[in-house]
Amino acid sequence: MMWLGGSLSRKFGRRMLLGVALAAILLADVAFYFAEGLPLLMLGRFLSGAGVGVFVAIGSLALIDQLGEEHEEAGALLAACANVGGLTIGSILAGFVAEVASEPLHIPFLVHFGMIVVAFGVLMLSARTVASDSGRAIDFSLPQIPDEARAVFVPAAIAAFAAFSVGGFFGAFIPSFVSEELGIADALAIGIIASLVFASTVIGNIVATRLPERYAPLTGALVLFAGACVLGAGLTTVSLWILVAGALIAGQGNGIALQSGLNAIKRESEQENETQAVTLFFMICYSALALPILLAGVVQQFFSLKATATGFAVGIALLVGVAIVLLWRRLRESEAS
Repeated sequence: MMWLGGSLSRKFGRRMLLGVALAAILLADVAFYFAEGLPLLMLGRFLSGAGVGVFVAIGSLALIDQLGEEHEEAGALLAACANVGGLTIGSILAGFVAEVASEPLHIPFLVHFGMIVVAFGVLMLSARTVASDSGRAIDFSLPQIPDEARAVFVPAAIAAFAAFSVGGFFGAFIPSFVSEELGIADALAIGIIASLVFASTVIGNIVATRLPERYAPLTGALVLFAGACVLGAGLTTVSLWILVAGALIAGQGNGIALQSGLNAIKRESEQENETQAVTLFFMICYSALALPILLAGVVQQFFSLKATATGFAVGIALLVGVAIVLLWRRLRESEAS
């Protein structure tokens, strides 16, 4: 649904579209709560994915626009931190509720339901940011890279894809690895460890605003490469502290790459192409978040958890290496011109 968000927001307005997205997430919580088999679980996953997909792209732009053009950079920072901060808090909250609740497979969805109800109230108090046009036709074509932003979009998107792969890697492997290989059974502790890369990403988002715009994407990729290497070392040696260090370093690189990429794309895109560019950017990012989870189930049929996790860390490091080469080449070209 993320790719339809831009067209739907122009037709119906961002606030209405965000309200529908929240309603889909509410229905997903209901489906998850009552699920006793695969059909309701699949329905819940579809509804939550559709709602989150719309909210990530359109909600980010709406938040930026709420602050106005004079605070556009601060708005982009707040939007990026809100996206990743939600992943951080979600991991910790899920672990906490699972540890203390009498029904750990049901209570978390009631808690989340309550949070979405509050979000509805906040959304209703927000101001409209773009005019709607109900007579406009819905565009079902995939978002395109704006010509004016192509030079910055491609390297920024590759770096962001590599960065979000680390988040997907943590979501797919770390809870099982911590439980099975490190012997940690406490759900809250597992949630905190799983959240470290996202918490560090928020810090990286802030650091990115202090770096020179020209060098920030390459800096983020270099830090991310170092973090992926340390993560691989922690997985190979089955060391909690090396694993934690890798998560903190990789998260820093993740945040710098995400924030600098989003800033560059918004800066270079014309206003009428801004929604399309940001939507495509987040589509690429969140596909990287999901891809390791999908691949994990396949690869683990043939290899052990430790071997699979280590292999993924190496693969992410290689992917980041490709991003570094492209970003370095782009930097040299911009300095020569």
